[in-house]
Amino acid sequence: MSRITTCASIVALALLGGCIHERESNAPTIATQQMPYQPGSGTVTAVTSTPRPVRSGAGATAAPSAPSYRLTIRMDNGTVQYLDTDSADFRPGSRIELLPDRSIRMP
Repeated sequence: MSRITTCASIVALALLGGCIHERESNAPTIATQQMPYQPGSGTVTAVTSTPRPVRSGAGATAAPSAPSYRLTIRMDNGTVQYLDTDSADFRPGSRIELLPDRSIRMP
Protein backbone atom coordinates (compact mmCIF):
# COMPACT_ATOMS: atom_id res chain seq x y z
CA MET A 1 0.00 0.00 0.00
CA SER A 2 2.82 2.45 0.83
CA ARG A 3 4.37 1.72 -2.58
CA ILE A 4 1.17 2.87 -4.34
CA THR A 5 1.00 5.95 -2.13
CA THR A 6 4.63 6.80 -2.89
CA CYS A 7 4.07 6.44 -6.65
CA ALA A 8 0.92 8.58 -6.49
CA SER A 9 2.79 11.23 -4.51
CA ILE A 10 5.60 11.33 -7.06
CA VAL A 11 3.13 11.70 -9.94
CA ALA A 12 1.25 14.46 -8.09
CA LEU A 13 4.49 16.36 -7.40
CA ALA A 14 5.53 16.05 -11.04
CA LEU A 15 2.20 17.48 -12.18
CA LEU A 16 2.34 20.34 -9.68
CA GLY A 17 5.94 21.06 -10.64
CA GLY A 18 4.84 21.65 -14.21
CA CYS A 19 2.19 24.12 -13.07
CA ILE A 20 4.61 26.02 -10.87
CA HIS A 21 7.15 26.30 -13.69
CA GLU A 22 4.61 27.96 -15.99
CA ARG A 23 3.41 30.33 -13.31
CA GLU A 24 6.96 31.44 -12.39
CA SER A 25 7.76 32.46 -15.94
CA ASN A 26 7.90 36.26 -15.98
CA ALA A 27 8.69 36.55 -19.67
CA PRO A 28 6.25 38.97 -21.30
CA THR A 29 4.27 37.77 -24.26
CA ILE A 30 3.58 39.88 -27.31
CA ALA A 31 0.13 39.66 -28.82
CA THR A 32 0.05 40.78 -32.42
CA GLN A 33 -3.12 41.77 -34.18
CA GLN A 34 -3.65 41.64 -37.87
CA MET A 35 -5.90 44.44 -39.01
CA PRO A 36 -7.83 43.59 -42.16
CA TYR A 37 -7.65 46.04 -45.05
CA GLN A 38 -10.64 46.36 -47.32
CA PRO A 39 -10.64 48.84 -50.21
CA GLY A 40 -13.71 51.06 -50.41
CA SER A 41 -15.14 54.44 -49.45
CA GLY A 42 -15.70 55.80 -45.97
CA THR A 43 -15.56 58.74 -43.58
CA VAL A 44 -12.74 59.58 -41.17
CA THR A 45 -14.28 59.64 -37.69
CA ALA A 46 -11.12 60.26 -35.64
CA VAL A 47 -7.47 61.22 -36.09
CA THR A 48 -5.07 60.42 -33.22
CA SER A 49 -1.32 60.19 -32.79
CA THR A 50 0.15 56.73 -33.15
CA PRO A 51 1.86 55.27 -30.08
CA ARG A 52 5.57 56.09 -29.87
CA PRO A 53 8.20 53.45 -29.08
CA VAL A 54 9.31 53.40 -25.45
CA ARG A 55 12.87 54.44 -24.75
CA SER A 56 15.01 51.79 -23.12
CA GLY A 57 17.48 52.48 -20.36
CA ALA A 58 18.41 55.62 -18.50
CA GLY A 59 19.68 58.42 -20.71
CA ALA A 60 18.81 56.61 -23.93
CA THR A 61 18.10 58.86 -26.85
CA ALA A 62 15.80 58.03 -29.69
CA ALA A 63 16.16 59.42 -33.17
CA PRO A 64 13.33 61.83 -33.88
CA SER A 65 10.79 60.28 -36.17
CA ALA A 66 8.20 61.88 -38.41
CA PRO A 67 4.85 62.26 -36.74
CA SER A 68 2.34 59.66 -37.71
CA TYR A 69 -1.40 59.54 -37.29
CA ARG A 70 -3.96 56.79 -36.78
CA LEU A 71 -7.16 57.24 -38.76
CA THR A 72 -10.41 55.67 -37.60
CA ILE A 73 -12.54 55.19 -40.70
CA ARG A 74 -16.23 54.25 -40.77
CA MET A 75 -16.65 52.48 -44.10
CA ASP A 76 -19.84 52.88 -46.15
CA ASN A 77 -20.67 49.21 -45.47
CA GLY A 78 -20.70 49.89 -41.68
CA THR A 79 -17.33 48.36 -40.77
CA VAL A 80 -14.53 50.30 -39.09
CA GLN A 81 -10.91 50.30 -40.21
CA TYR A 82 -7.83 51.77 -38.55
CA LEU A 83 -4.97 53.02 -40.71
CA ASP A 84 -1.64 54.64 -39.82
CA THR A 85 -0.34 57.42 -42.07
CA ASP A 86 2.32 60.12 -41.94
CA SER A 87 0.01 62.63 -43.66
CA ALA A 88 -1.64 65.37 -41.60
CA ASP A 89 -4.15 66.10 -44.39
CA PHE A 90 -7.02 64.13 -42.85
CA ARG A 91 -9.63 65.53 -40.49
CA PRO A 92 -12.69 63.98 -38.85
CA GLY A 93 -15.54 64.13 -41.35
CA SER A 94 -13.26 63.80 -44.40
CA ARG A 95 -14.55 61.47 -47.12
CA ILE A 96 -11.84 59.11 -48.36
CA GLU A 97 -11.39 56.14 -50.63
CA LEU A 98 -9.08 53.25 -49.77
CA LEU A 99 -7.55 51.86 -52.96
CA PRO A 100 -6.44 48.26 -53.57
CA ASP A 101 -2.76 49.34 -53.64
CA ARG A 102 -3.20 50.53 -50.00
CA SER A 103 -3.15 54.21 -50.87
CA ILE A 104 -5.71 56.76 -49.71
CA ARG A 105 -7.50 59.12 -52.06
CA MET A 106 -9.66 62.06 -51.08
CA PRO A 107 -12.50 62.28 -53.65
